[in-house]
Amino acid sequence: MIARRHAQVDPARHRLALYGLVALCAALIPVELGWVPLLQLAWGFTLWQYLPSPIALALALSIFLLCWRTPRIFMLRGLWWLHEFAQRRSSRPLRWFALLALPPALWLMREQIFLGDSKILLFALASRDTKFYFPDVGATYLLKLSFDLGRSLGIGGVEGVQALVCLAAVPCVLCFIRVGTYLTPSRGWAAFATALILLGGVFRIYAGHIEVYSVVLIGLGAYFWASLAHLRGHCKWTLPCFALGVGVWIHLCFLFLIPSLLLLSLISEPTRSPRQRAQQWALGMIVGASPIIAFLILLALVGHAEDVLLAWNKLINWSEVGSGREHYETVWIRPWGQAESGTKYVLYSRLHLKFLSNSFFLMAPAAVPVVFTYAVFAFRRLVSTPEAAFLTTASAAMVLYASIVRPVFGPYEWDLFIVTAVCLAALAAHLLANTNHSDSLQHLCLLLIGATVFFVTIPWVMVGAHAHRVAGPFAIDALRASPDGSFYDAFVRDLAPWL
Repeated sequence: MIARRHAQVDPARHRLALYGLVALCAALIPVELGWVPLLQLAWGFTLWQYLPSPIALALALSIFLLCWRTPRIFMLRGLWWLHEFAQRRSSRPLRWFALLALPPALWLMREQIFLGDSKILLFALASRDTKFYFPDVGATYLLKLSFDLGRSLGIGGVEGVQALVCLAAVPCVLCFIRVGTYLTPSRGWAAFATALILLGGVFRIYAGHIEVYSVVLIGLGAYFWASLAHLRGHCKWTLPCFALGVGVWIHLCFLFLIPSLLLLSLISEPTRSPRQRAQQWALGMIVGASPIIAFLILLALVGHAEDVLLAWNKLINWSEVGSGREHYETVWIRPWGQAESGTKYVLYSRLHLKFLSNSFFLMAPAAVPVVFTYAVFAFRRLVSTPEAAFLTTASAAMVLYASIVRPVFGPYEWDLFIVTAVCLAALAAHLLANTNHSDSLQHLCLLLIGATVFFVTIPWVMVGAHAHRVAGPFAIDALRASPDGSFYDAFVRDLAPWL
């Protein structure tokens, strides 16, 4: 069994990492302000350019102040006071009030312009009577229910979906608060872990963003919660199996997390014989497959067999590899050696790497640099605890997923790999929290959160609610038909500079 130990890291390394992060933040300020011509088309790093100039300058000043030690000291004192206040029994009603006030606050900040898959999803929900769409079976089923409920209540289908998205923030936060407590040694560090996971693009997901990922992240949080509880001996292995099965029902990308599920039994019960292991894994696969199989059978029995058949046909179509299909029907990244056309990315080509770097910065700007740094300079830390081994396996599998699935609509697909981003953020939080807690580490973690909030969270939500100026693809509705009737050709033409 992997040993659970408190890693010892030289505080000098924390100071070096802090200086590196300060330099990186300082370098990003002129990029965000549009002062670096070569990076004007880096759509994930230029959010401030959509905003009124006073707000952009205020965000720049906030980052600049965080780069200095004295402002960070005052902020750390304030956070410490807030943490002590939150631990008092008398503060419990205020904590629940803040949690329950989150959906109304998100509703006030909700998206007002629908781009890319959001627009396509709304059209699909409104135009057909099917109960779900493949591959996000459970998520689209719930979105369809909320759309129909909104129309039946007279508030509108779009408002019904956005209400579900905002309400979904509550169970998501609750799940990841529990995940944070399992990943870190104290409640203060659990709060840091939760913030690192949920800020950035994840916060935008719940600000009325019409997509399936508000439901997907609840499934991921439940799976992580059950898995980490199992590692502590708080539940049987079948509970993570069932949680992953619910995730597969929500979205088929959860299939890539199966290796992390199998690893759980190896870590928690390493003495099982090969026969016992095979029986345990077989039972786990049966439990995991039961939610989606039961759902599809039930749906067929109540008269919606055509939806099941449609999903099966789409699965067969997606599993085929070959040319001759329309651009938007190709869902896999093409291997090396084939000619590029349109947005049909080649694996790790310049265009592919541009998309990945921009989208991951929008989703989890602190996660990738932290995990990459540990992978290069302290690789053993990635498997130094049971939790680290589990999260490393999950992250590696989801990085593979992010490498082979093609973003059809370029920047509009910024949220496509949100599960990968959250896995990396959870791993980063665990690695940072489970080391010797030097003063420099506290400053480093504060700057990571501050950079996430000012570079991504605040401007990204504001851009979704209202873009003050057209500074990039997130203020351009490119999904409209061209004169020849092809909306894909119009999309390529309008967004060509940013692809």
